[in-house]
Amino acid sequence: ACELVPILTDVINFTRRCRQVLHHVLEQILAVQEYPWVKSQSHLSTIFFMLGELALILVALDEIFNYDHENTIERHMVVLVDKVKRIVDNDSTHRLTPLITLINQIRNELLSSSIFQESLHIPLEKKSSTNMESVVEQINAYFKHQLAELETSKENDIKASHSWSNLVALYGLAINILGVADKRVLKSLQDLSKKFLVILYVWR
Repeated sequence: ACELVPILTDVINFTRRCRQVLHHVLEQILAVQEYPWVKSQSHLSTIFFMLGELALILVALDEIFNYDHENTIERHMVVLVDKVKRIVDNDSTHRLTPLITLINQIRNELLSSSIFQESLHIPLEKKSSTNMESVVEQINAYFKHQLAELETSKENDIKASHSWSNLVALYGLAINILGVADKRVLKSLQDLSKKFLVILYVWR
């Protein structure tokens, strides 16, 4: 169990950094709306795609820990906490208390199946209504373009399946953080979910 702690600590730091990058990029997308002459749909398409990739990483991390059906890691953490607490009870200096805090962070942040969900509550400081409407319009245009391409792709196309997963993960971010609510986009996503085997209902 002790050997797992440094590895899981690295994973926690990685997920936190992913959220920081996500937050920063979204803030920059909103900020750039103030300067129409520097906006480029092609650049935004690349950014939207990479945001989808970032979202997929967070979803994948949830799936990795969810795959531990027997809760092996969780059980190891519980045993470790119990052992550390017994040591702390006999140690008036409480030098191991930070370790208990770290283990609890691992349990709460990694083992609770909420890595992606926690990323859906990012507060945006530059969230003016005008800028937000502009970004929503741009990302909806991106969704429609990508969905049109996916509609003509083959069902077993690996690249198309990845693009589909990317798009659905991005949609999960978009509706929760940006307030995207285009019924046509949602209908297209629902229709395409019958075509692709890779289905991630992350917008629920």
